[in-house]
Amino acid sequence: RVEVRTETEYPFREALKLTVNTDAPVRFPLLLRIPQWSAGTVIHIPGEDAVLPQNGTFHRLEREWKRGITEITITFPMQPRLTRRPRNTVAIERGPFVYGLKIGEEWKRVNADKPYRELPHADYEVYATTPWNYGLSLAEETCEQELAFTEQPIGQSPFSQEGAPIMCQVKGRRIPEWQDKHGSAGILPEYPVTSSEPEETLTLIPYGCTNLRITEFPILG
Repeated sequence: RVEVRTETEYPFREALKLTVNTDAPVRFPLLLRIPQWSAGTVIHIPGEDAVLPQNGTFHRLEREWKRGITEITITFPMQPRLTRRPRNTVAIERGPFVYGLKIGEEWKRVNADKPYRELPHADYEVYATTPWNYGLSLAEETCEQELAFTEQPIGQSPFSQEGAPIMCQVKGRRIPEWQDKHGSAGILPEYPVTSSEPEETLTLIPYGCTNLRITEFPILG
């Protein structure tokens, strides 16, 4: 009999702990998926040398598992990175997450007089109550120093604005000529984008925590 348990707060944290518990010594392979983004992953078993697997692969632990419990700790370092997107924009990524601007929301119920739209089966439109038209004051070669990530406790609703367990702060400026068009962000101004607006500290949260989303940002010239 073999039992494998996982304890983790992934994808919001870097570490996983696996425990393999067997009734008797037995040989079998354990395959661990190493994400492509996770350069520098470390696999550690107490009393053994750390293993540095290749990212973007399945790492194979082929061994005889002793009777009782064997603990395996896996650490996926989450380094921030910029991903180039269309129209000379960038997206901010860290670990398995892409980040979007935290935007204030106003929810308006619509179609309340239509059949089958009674609560809780209601329709809503969501409107921004805070600015969204920002460019980032960021350099690709120094983004690790210019992006500040902070962790919050993981609650019952981690994929929500209020419950986001991790946030990113970055400097940016509003781009007045980048305006709303038919309820969506309009076309970006032509590159290079500049702004004389005051610099602000922006808060970004994981994309899955947002309903209104600005994820691809221009870099200010």
